Amino acid sequence: MLKITNLTKIYKLNSSFFEKQKTFVALNNISFELKKNEVLAVVGESGSGKSTVAKIICRLIPFDSGTVEIDGKNLLDFTKQEMANTVQMIFQNPYASFNPKLTIGYSLLEAVDKNVKNKEAVIKEKLKLVDMDDDIFTKYPYQFSGGQRQRIAIARALLRKPKILIADEPFSSLDIINQNFIMKIFKKIKEEKQSTDRKSVV
Repeated sequence: MLKITNLTKIYKLNSSFFEKQKTFVALNNISFELKKNEVLAVVGESGSGKSTVAKIICRLIPFDSGTVEIDGKNLLDFTKQEMANTVQMIFQNPYASFNPKLTIGYSLLEAVDKNVKNKEAVIKEKLKLVDMDDDIFTKYPYQFSGGQRQRIAIARALLRKPKILIADEPFSSLDIINQNFIMKIFKKIKEEKQSTDRKSVV
């Protein structure tokens, strides 16, 4: 499903008129593949390029060389709409995931594909998957804890039914109880996806 070949990303660091341009190699010719229904964990110390890989796959930042393919199609050939329906990302900071001026309901409705007819029913289904009630529609992000926001962020990412779901250190800002709870949700998502795929094959 996902194939990355010789991917390289070099950041240009801030420099003054009198200094030579400095660079930082975040990724150096990395390659890996992810097959359908597989779970891949990228492990490394801070600054090793984990978030950079995630952002490149989501096409949030460009890369310098190499190729990224999804189902045999070059990442750069995807339209914005195709990207939204193919790859979704859950960021590590649940407090920065939502616009504080918008209600949760509005943020979730914005995330649903415009071609979906019964949007509220789809949203309720995903909220149920992450153990959140649909009475949160009229509430604002500040009214939720970090763990609750992360669960809502997961539900929002699932609204597009993406082929690839990327979680960029989703536990880093949560306490141990919420970390375990979010982990159970990810396991539930994987089990549901595998069950759906089996039904589709039959």
